[in-house]
Amino acid sequence: QALHIDPRGRLWVGTSAGGLARYDAATDSFVVASGAKGTAVSAITDDPKGGLWVGTESGLQHVDARHNQLTPLSAAEAEGLPPGGVQAVLTDRDGSLWVGTRHGLWNRKSATTHFTAWPLVTPEESEPAVTSLFQDSAGRIWIGTHAHGAYLFEAGATHEVRETTATATLQSDSVLAITEAMPGEIWIGTDGG
Repeated sequence: QALHIDPRGRLWVGTSAGGLARYDAATDSFVVASGAKGTAVSAITDDPKGGLWVGTESGLQHVDARHNQLTPLSAAEAEGLPPGGVQAVLTDRDGSLWVGTRHGLWNRKSATTHFTAWPLVTPEESEPAVTSLFQDSAGRIWIGTHAHGAYLFEAGATHEVRETTATATLQSDSVLAITEAMPGEIWIGTDGG
């Protein structure tokens, strides 16, 4: 469900039932992180301290790079996050941690210890399920949702992504992936559109 290459060039794989694994080139095999067996891993991002933040079906977890151990956050470390699964994670250039859940988007600024809800405006005035997060070369944060299309956070404001000024939203409102083909050219992968 997720692939990630860390700053040391190691490949990490998040699976639907086999947990988190790291590819070991010396043995041409995968090493499953301790504490990860049976865990569904949907998202992986770097921790500026050398570890990994991992989104799982049971919430946000952390991997200490030295011990290859997947560990759930304590209540104090997860302060502010809603209970339940984490579908998307992103560490931005400033070291802030962004977490996408079924109950919206959450942010923890670097050097702080709590998460803050990041509101996304929807017609129903409810928080959408966040499915993907991406930071582009200009530093903007792109937010994909399950049923409300995509949002863009830039210059202190968050707004809905429009295909053109003439259309309301993306053809499919379920955003599965976001990437940048070249600086300024963003591609949004949707479910069926």
